[in-house]
Amino acid sequence: MAEPANTLAPLLAALRDLSAWFDDTHVPGAVIGGVAASLLGRPRVTRDIDAMVMLDEGEWAAFLAKGAKFGFAARLSDALAFAHQARVLLVRHEASERD
Repeated sequence: MAEPANTLAPLLAALRDLSAWFDDTHVPGAVIGGVAASLLGRPRVTRDIDAMVMLDEGEWAAFLAKGAKFGFAARLSDALAFAHQARVLLVRHEASERD
């Protein structure tokens, strides 16, 4: 069985880089979903990180491009078109393979 620290390392790396991405772009954002629930309440198993950001649609492409500096890449080839329709920008943290 994997050690807890080794299991959490990829998730913590993704959170660190997500925070750095938000700070660098001056975009207000918050971690939500399972990770937030685990930090604020009872721990639960999750393999992804959900976040919410406040960003005008016209800034999405630049924000996504800047994410590459922190190891984030679009999960879909048409990620921005999907985001315009679904209001969700799907990205992957390449170093930790976290969505």
